Amino acid sequence: MILGGHDHLNFAKEINGTYVIKSGSDFKEFNKITLTFPKNGISSENGHTEASNGAESKSQRKFEVSVETILVTRKFEPDAGMKEHTDYYLELFQESMKLVIYSSSINVLIF
Repeated sequence: MILGGHDHLNFAKEINGTYVIKSGSDFKEFNKITLTFPKNGISSENGHTEASNGAESKSQRKFEVSVETILVTRKFEPDAGMKEHTDYYLELFQESMKLVIYSSSINVLIF
């Protein structure tokens, strides 16, 4: 499974037997990923499912993946501590945007 973010895309696909899940960018949405393993075995730490006798077959390694995209809206209350933290860095960022790092005497045409 490959998890990605900040790609401005939100999708989940199985490509050549590998699940690729991308969760968009800017925390506008997130994905809730649910893995469902076969009921005829016991899930092990490596993500494979082992039969009760300890043998493992290729078909038992397969699991189902479901992805639910959850839009971040005002229905979620901001965490006060996290908001304080992000507000601090947002203010630093906004101040840094006022800094002139280069100026030119060449006129630029904007269409």
